Parts: sequence; structure tokens; C-alpha cells
Amino acid sequence: QIDNPEQSGRASMAEDDYEQAVLYFSLAIDEENEQPTRSDAQKSDLYFMRGSSLFMLQKNEDAVEDFTRALDLKSKNDKDPQSRTARAQILNLRSQSFLEMEKFGSALRDIDLAIELAPHVAAYRRQRAINLYAMDKLDEALADLNIAIGTVSKDSFLYAFRGHVHEIGRAH
Repeated sequence: QIDNPEQSGRASMAEDDYEQAVLYFSLAIDEENEQPTRSDAQKSDLYFMRGSSLFMLQKNEDAVEDFTRALDLKSKNDKDPQSRTARAQILNLRSQSFLEMEKFGSALRDIDLAIELAPHVAAYRRQRAINLYAMDKLDEALADLNIAIGTVSKDSFLYAFRGHVHEIGRAH
């Protein structure tokens, strides 16, 4: 019996021990299902943390399931900035999981929703550019990279990726 499996899961994530983190978060979820004590927001966090660990282990189908559960439990209050931010974070990681699974339409849909919820976050524009690049939509990818660079001008990846996309576009 672990006193606090959620805390142990977070500690395992901090140590990059994602296999152990999945076990701890699974235990916390099982305990919650047997004897509910958490709010929906807290349950959402458990699924998000386990999904994040699964994503790091490249278990993308399982990660998508957990991210979907996390979204279902998360508040849909669009007037609450914290709710919008949390949902955008979940959608971003689910988008990355879909991209790894080559489910490009689902990946793009999720990152579009994340940008709609948090348009100021350059990382989401960056992710959408990656998604668009994977779909061979180079002009749209360049547009997102330019917006991201305008927001975060010191991210060298954005410049390097923009140059790469531009070169690929010229070769087409």
C-alpha cells in the first residue's frame, strides 16, 4: 500500500521514470474509482499525468485514451482562464500523440482547438506548424512559424524549422 500514489507518480515523473509513474497514477485512479474522494478536476489531472507518462513512453494509443478522459472531466467553462489553459495543454499533448500515430486530421483538429483556447501560446503554433508540415501543407506551416517567431523571437528551433520548411517548399 502506497500512502500517496499521486505524489509518488509526480516524483517518478520528475525523475523521468515514466514506467513507475504510470503504475503510481494507475493505482491512484483505481483507488479513486473504488472510493471516490476527488473532484472532476482532480481526476482529470490524474488522467492527464498518466497520459503524459504514457506519451513519454511512446504508448500513444493509451495516452490518447487518458487525454480524452482528462478532457471529459475538465471544466468546459470558457470564461475561466485556468480551464482554457488546462484544456489547451491536454489538447496539445493529445495532438502530439495523434501525430505520432499518423492520424493527421485528429492531430490538426486538436491543435486548432488548443490555439482557439490559448492563442497567445507560441508552442501551440509551433506544434501546428509541425502537424501541417507532416501533412505537406508548407505555406500554412510557414504562416504559423512566422506567428510563433513573432511571439517568441529567441526560439532557435523556430528559425531553423522555418528555414527547412522554406527550402522544402522551394524544392517542390
